[in-house]
Amino acid sequence: MGCTASVLAGPPDDKHAVTRSAITKAAANSCRTHPAAVRHSRIRYEPIDQFYQFDENRVIGSGYNGPVRLATNRRLNKAFAVKSFKKKRISSKKMALLKSEVDIYLRLDHPNIARLHEVFEDDKFVHIVMEYCKGKELYHRLVSKEDQHFSESVAAETTYQMLLPLKYLHAHSVVHRDIKLENFLYDTKDEDATLKLIDFGFSKIIDPSRRMHQSCGSVAYVAPEVLEGSYTNKCDLWSLGVIVYMLLSGAPPFHGSERDMLVSIEEGVYDMPEKRWGNISPQAKDFVHRLLLRDPEKRMSASEALQHPWIVDRSSTVCGSYQIGNEVLQSMRRYAACSHFRRAAM
Repeated sequence: MGCTASVLAGPPDDKHAVTRSAITKAAANSCRTHPAAVRHSRIRYEPIDQFYQFDENRVIGSGYNGPVRLATNRRLNKAFAVKSFKKKRISSKKMALLKSEVDIYLRLDHPNIARLHEVFEDDKFVHIVMEYCKGKELYHRLVSKEDQHFSESVAAETTYQMLLPLKYLHAHSVVHRDIKLENFLYDTKDEDATLKLIDFGFSKIIDPSRRMHQSCGSVAYVAPEVLEGSYTNKCDLWSLGVIVYMLLSGAPPFHGSERDMLVSIEEGVYDMPEKRWGNISPQAKDFVHRLLLRDPEKRMSASEALQHPWIVDRSSTVCGSYQIGNEVLQSMRRYAACSHFRRAAM
């Protein structure tokens, strides 16, 4: 099946045969760089209810234009997460974001990235059917540990799993632009579950030699160069640095009012209080420092971060034997509960 098959154009006697939707245009764009039969078949101009049974009582999250619901594929008898968008309520700006999100998801195939299963579009709605991650969000899993402790080596292993998708994205000219705790989920509830990156609503495909200028993301995690309006994929590494800082200390590096936070971020000023950081290894501190460098040119890339000693040897010898305890976990829980910067979670 080639890229000119009828599913892209829509039914021959309807309006979509003349003016293709934003979503089918995304499919056409994807077909230029990917095997047509695979990518093309994942976008369907059919009523989703014919293929999925929605559990109306299971709203599992919220996206930037509505709830994320649980639905069961009738043929596979498997649960998926479905983000639904009412066309009339989508502004041209949000439609552009949606088109970009679908286009990017169609290009991705990595074990640490939640997979887009398929997309449905009818006259009123666009439905994005995603892999359903049954495990908890990253911070929820940590703060719900029975022994109320986790080791620094666990934090390093968790960071490793977050770096893998970032390296993959950047190698494929994709910048996420909204890296934060809430956008990492575990695929299952098992102890050896895989950590998955979600929510590509702000992501962008861009040549690494070019710079981006749109301000977006979540305030607590935003890089200083994003605030200045000229940045590269290194913005994702700054955001990861904020996450790792929080994993190790239970508090964000930049705090106070939103204005105070923005000033501190713009200046790249933060500290590591002895009370929270006194028992953390020098390697971990160095890793965080190299991600939170004010100058993005000096900041580690994802590939460089994967070669840092704290990541390469994620043993207790390098990381130290200190157990990050209940106080840090409870602090992280309080921060997540009252965060004003939560944009979306699936």
